[in-house]
Amino acid sequence: MSLNECGDSTSRSETRYTEAMTETESILDRKSREELLNLLIELADRFQDVRQHILDNEQLTGGRVDELVDTLKGEIRDLTTDSPWFDPLSSEGSLPDFSYLQYHLHALFDRGYADEVLELGEELWSRGGNLVGEFNDYGMMDMASCMGIVLEALPKSSLSPPEQMLWAIDRMVEDDYSMLDDARELIRQRTYTRDHWREVSDILEERLRTTPPPGDPDSLTRYRRQELLERLLDCYKHAGWTNRVIPRLEEEADTCLCYTELVSALLKARRREQAREWCIHGYKKTRDDAWGIASNLQERLRTMADQEGRYDMAAAYRAKDFFDQPSSVNFEKLCKAAQKAGCGPPVRNAALAYLETGGQPELKDWPLPASEVDVPTAERRKGWRQFPDIDTLIDIAIREKRFDDVVSLYGRRNKKKQLFREIDKKTAKAVAETHPDIALTIWRSIVDDLIAQVKPKAYQEASGYLRFMKKVYMNNGLDMKWQELLNELRITHKAKRRLMEVLDRLSRKKTR
Repeated sequence: MSLNECGDSTSRSETRYTEAMTETESILDRKSREELLNLLIELADRFQDVRQHILDNEQLTGGRVDELVDTLKGEIRDLTTDSPWFDPLSSEGSLPDFSYLQYHLHALFDRGYADEVLELGEELWSRGGNLVGEFNDYGMMDMASCMGIVLEALPKSSLSPPEQMLWAIDRMVEDDYSMLDDARELIRQRTYTRDHWREVSDILEERLRTTPPPGDPDSLTRYRRQELLERLLDCYKHAGWTNRVIPRLEEEADTCLCYTELVSALLKARRREQAREWCIHGYKKTRDDAWGIASNLQERLRTMADQEGRYDMAAAYRAKDFFDQPSSVNFEKLCKAAQKAGCGPPVRNAALAYLETGGQPELKDWPLPASEVDVPTAERRKGWRQFPDIDTLIDIAIREKRFDDVVSLYGRRNKKKQLFREIDKKTAKAVAETHPDIALTIWRSIVDDLIAQVKPKAYQEASGYLRFMKKVYMNNGLDMKWQELLNELRITHKAKRRLMEVLDRLSRKKTR
């Protein structure tokens, strides 16, 4: 169905609905009071939803809100008693249905019962929070929609502005599934004054001071403390207390691992030397258990060195990256940095020698200084390495378009009979124009390996490499060689019907 057809279908449905409602209103308007009463009684008797709606509406309009709140608390208990489950393969499962609760939260909010909505929100959050991880996307969305109504009610509740802000912050700190992202915007409303932000800041500061620091770096307690710190820093900003940001980050750095935030704040304040010291300190604290943070701090140090014109130090960091994780990309970055530092050739030669032997360059032959976060040799992270690292050497030669070297290096690697990895495919593609015979040999081996799998999917993959081969044959005036290859494959694999179909397409012949 096209988009226009979908639009027309929706329009027709809306028209039919409007016509039906108009006719229904006309029918009801002609009935007497007694007839309408009998009709409602009959509907309430036949349909539970109608009966429940009448009862709930009576509780709301009759001032019996406490009864409705008790009923909804029971609904929340029912929704959160059993663990939900869902099988995406069969689309079967048992997930809580929040529609009844959501409808009545809206009804309470629309009639001005904000405190009652907030009370129900607390009940739902305390009981349902531990089940959120077991919901599918729809279950999480439904619960988030209910909490969205609660957040709307929060500013209209009887809580004081600082209490409202703390209510939202407490749930945000506990929110492990980003269900209350709207709360961030809520507490940034202009209705909250600078004095409100300062009162909340003082309370959050006291919480941080009295909360024991977490032990496990990956614990939920640490995550919650980090979230609390983030909320406090946001409060500082709105309270006009930006002078408290750096001291607070310094105090929490080792506990919350907020080194990158601290360094950013120090650099913004033009306190570069302190930023450098914290980078070094933070790197030592995180290099074993939080490598992502350590890597970021190391990159900050390299950037600072480059900005300050200490090009030899900037190159030293590129060297550290290369020796820790050899790759053609890191090699290229190292060579560019070393060239900028005025020592390109010796650094390049030493890096290539490392890929051949695995031996780190001797200090007497190495023109770069030790980086500010150099790890002692005995403490270096040990990873699996095999030298010579032919794959990386080939990759570098390809990037530098040294195709004779690519072929020579590939010949060394090929002796180990390690075929059909990405470097093989990359090598063939790189040397197809300069060394077509090598490319054809690699692709033919890959094709034979795929055909040997005797799978239609493998035949389709093989056709891609056969197309590469066809292009090389044609570009080099070897049309007959291409035909000979097709004929050989047909004869050798004549029983493989699906492969024959692939070969027919390649030769532009139709299967009979």
